[in-house]
Amino acid sequence: MTLFDLLTRIRDYYVDRFREQLKAQPENSEQRIQSEDVVVDLNGKPQTEGFLDLPLRIDLLIIEGKEASKTIIVDTEKLLAFQPVSIMWQHLPVRIAPFKWNSLRFTCTGADRSVSWEPIKEWFGRWFTPRESAPAKEPAGVVHFLSDPTWDGELVTFTADLGTAPVTAFENLLDALAKLPIKQVQFGTV
Repeated sequence: MTLFDLLTRIRDYYVDRFREQLKAQPENSEQRIQSEDVVVDLNGKPQTEGFLDLPLRIDLLIIEGKEASKTIIVDTEKLLAFQPVSIMWQHLPVRIAPFKWNSLRFTCTGADRSVSWEPIKEWFGRWFTPRESAPAKEPAGVVHFLSDPTWDGELVTFTADLGTAPVTAFENLLDALAKLPIKQVQFGTV
């Protein structure tokens, strides 16, 4: 199995559940569903926060009248089991252990606190913005969230919700990480 095949299985496991939840929500004259909406402030601008100053998306939002009445977080019950995989991505050693597409924890080794996370922010911006309008009741192909970095010595950990983004987004994340002065990266947990 190739890396692309493995990532496709992990993504499909989540996105299939996302589609099920999206199609399962009833719509009528008083209630409609919106998927992958950006959280906005009172002026309608994307709300950002944290060290990286990034916006976020909500999986599903139930709208009654003009008000949001309920948010739905789509999750998978379990991890897909596989043996951890080690690869070289450009010059960067990468280890990929089981993870959830919507809750990807990754740890970078060897970064100091002065590192610029601009390649990660650019990656997020690229995949947070939809490529084109998704048809109704279909995923938009976007990432939902990236946490601020948390430090533990020379280990830096992030959590990302890859949302409905394609596998190419994961590969582009590897490209962004390869631009950083880090020694290696670990995805998932062993």
